Amino acid sequence: MFFCHALPTSLVKAENPPMAADNYFRPVQYPGVQSGKGFSTTYGFNLVINAKASVEKQEALHDLYKFMMSDLVDAWKDAAPFTFAKKTGWADNPEVQKFPYVNEIIRAKDEGVFLPRSLVFNELADSMHRAVQKVMLSKADIKKTLDEAAAEVDRATAAYKKA
Repeated sequence: MFFCHALPTSLVKAENPPMAADNYFRPVQYPGVQSGKGFSTTYGFNLVINAKASVEKQEALHDLYKFMMSDLVDAWKDAAPFTFAKKTGWADNPEVQKFPYVNEIIRAKDEGVFLPRSLVFNELADSMHRAVQKVMLSKADIKKTLDEAAAEVDRATAAYKKA
């Protein structure tokens, strides 16, 4: 079991051909502390233009950004499975819908919340990974398991603050 951003099918095929051939994988939303609010594992960035840049450079960047966003379906073909912030004009296209589990990936982007910023991120990630394994593999109580994970993170945060 791995938790990461959505993987392109070509990468799954390169890493594990039998799994890709049998279609033995699927994306799911990372669990969260509130029902229906999983943590997003997709990273993003902003396209910005420095107001102090020369007018020529600003115009060139405007042209570049317009080109990049002009055909979102074409951009999807190059960027899949990474989604776009714009919700319309690409997701319902048949070319996009051919991608395995694309609607689950889009749902995770739309309904997820950003990963919390934490000084003890590794402890947080390990604790959540253990919690997910307990729930998924051992059918442990979800609330109790998440409470235990939160307590582990609280202890790690307190130890960090002491140091």
